[in-house]
Amino acid sequence: MKKQKCSNVPSGRGRRALLIDLDNVLLQSGQWVQPDEGVRRLRAIRECAGGVHHTLAVAPHHSVRRWASELAAVDISWAEVPPGPDSADHTISPIADELVAHGYTELCIASGDHYFAPLAERARLVVIDPGG
Repeated sequence: MKKQKCSNVPSGRGRRALLIDLDNVLLQSGQWVQPDEGVRRLRAIRECAGGVHHTLAVAPHHSVRRWASELAAVDISWAEVPPGPDSADHTISPIADELVAHGYTELCIASGDHYFAPLAERARLVVIDPGG
């Protein structure tokens, strides 16, 4: 697993996906970042991930509702998950497994935690931590 602030260097060996734990990247000290900061972070995440074939942000309904226009502005699709601790994490992992099963060899995960480290056993993994 490689954790870095910015990758932008796909290996060129296969298909690459970007999966975003929206709450982890847009909440700071329990509060939402301002909309302009949210857009800046989302754009930075896309840039850091480099060329990807699939991008998906995952979050509970209230978060998706809060950020839908910003996600659309930066061309990021989203999926809703049930509310609760680590619900996005528990949803991203099987999505990542499905992508790997369909030929994706590189996964970029934008998250503020280390939940996804085991994915490194199945694909080249880059964890993007937009908060530093």
